[in-house]
Amino acid sequence: MQQQQHTTLLTDRYSDGTLTAVDVSTLVSLLDRFELHRPWQNLGISDSDSGESSSCPSSHHPVQSRVDGDSGMVACWDMGQQAKRLEHAFLRESHERIERILRAINLRLSFNGGHTTRHLHVVTHDSVPLTFAQTDELLALAVRLIEVKDTFDYVSFVERTVAAGIELIAELRPYFKEQALLVDGIAPIAIEPAEEGSGMAPYEVNFQAAGSSLLLYPNANKFTHEHKATWTQTAARPGRVFRDYYFACAYAALHELVHCIQTATMGPTSATNIWKKEYGACYLQMNFMGAVAKQRPDIFPPGLVSEIILWYNEIVHRLHAIVGADTHAAFARWRDSRGVTDPVSRDAAHFLSENRIHGYYLKARLAVEAFVDAEMFGSLCDGHFHESQRDQFPASMPLASSDMPSAFSTPVATHLLDTCPALGSWTTTTPTTPTTTHTPTHIHTYTHIHTPYLPHTFDTHLS
Repeated sequence: MQQQQHTTLLTDRYSDGTLTAVDVSTLVSLLDRFELHRPWQNLGISDSDSGESSSCPSSHHPVQSRVDGDSGMVACWDMGQQAKRLEHAFLRESHERIERILRAINLRLSFNGGHTTRHLHVVTHDSVPLTFAQTDELLALAVRLIEVKDTFDYVSFVERTVAAGIELIAELRPYFKEQALLVDGIAPIAIEPAEEGSGMAPYEVNFQAAGSSLLLYPNANKFTHEHKATWTQTAARPGRVFRDYYFACAYAALHELVHCIQTATMGPTSATNIWKKEYGACYLQMNFMGAVAKQRPDIFPPGLVSEIILWYNEIVHRLHAIVGADTHAAFARWRDSRGVTDPVSRDAAHFLSENRIHGYYLKARLAVEAFVDAEMFGSLCDGHFHESQRDQFPASMPLASSDMPSAFSTPVATHLLDTCPALGSWTTTTPTTPTTTHTPTHIHTYTHIHTPYLPHTFDTHLS
């Protein structure tokens, strides 16, 4: 009965406008943390006590794998052992929105435990924690509510984001105007999809740029089943196309804006410079998004940037287990040369269109590793566009390692309350254990997990 109240409230609060689609999407991101960090018994986990592990099919999406018999367990995220840098940032930057969203459906978050063991629960107002079955049900409902055509206005979002990007870049670096860069002439155009079965879907799901003023983007509200199937090849999870494209619009439109600026400042794209241009656009895109978000909270609510990068990183995890050692090595060559050495000998345009999964992995992983800080975006622009400093990207990336981004190898949430005291409101007495479901005496914490989609195992287990 109590769970029905929360699901009914979620539906009602979304229907009456109290919660927006972006709010529900943030709820999905939060509940995903419990899904990703649940005890994945017999699905490729290694108990820290035994050190033994089993294999998990690397191509599976996480939502396709369930643990039988754990649905009655209290849903718990041990942040002292499991939460990593981007998850930490997501909670810290989104905490006010998360509190408001949960409050609208009569729920809240609760910490309990010591300084090094902080169990995070979703609890009712009388401190009864939800079980995995309940968080699963709430998550599934949240996804269903927003995976509906016309939920997201991609046209408005892209137009506003590109306009804000143009305004910001002209403000930060006036030399763009001095070089007669007519960025004001860039008008994003939505791609009109061909009919089902035309074979054009692999091209129509991509954001594209041509010359210095043409920027094309997909309008997912017009996708056919073929378009959705194409996107799912590189998605973190199936069944979330509309939400995924909302996230993609936030950075991919800026990626293409960088390509337009590249043409104006570096000249036309050719076989000899196309990979270098891809490197620059990938390097800049997330930092560009972060810089725009700081200027325009009306477009990017607090925490959305970290939420998007967290989602993007899940895609990288999944693809990392699929593409194989040759693509891993190709990426390392490309990254470590700072774009000077092409990752493959083939022309980028042909390679990316014919090898969607491998190409997406190269670009997405670079974008995740290159994310530094929005405050550095101006200097990163100098390192790519300005004649006197061109190709002077930093020699190292904070999130890069010899294997995968190291930001996910070390728990940081033991200091969550230190860095964000406002989260102290989540700390309460130990939640009341539900009497209607089975609850173990303790919840196992697995720190060595071999599934490709868990955001805390990059540099230890995915080489």
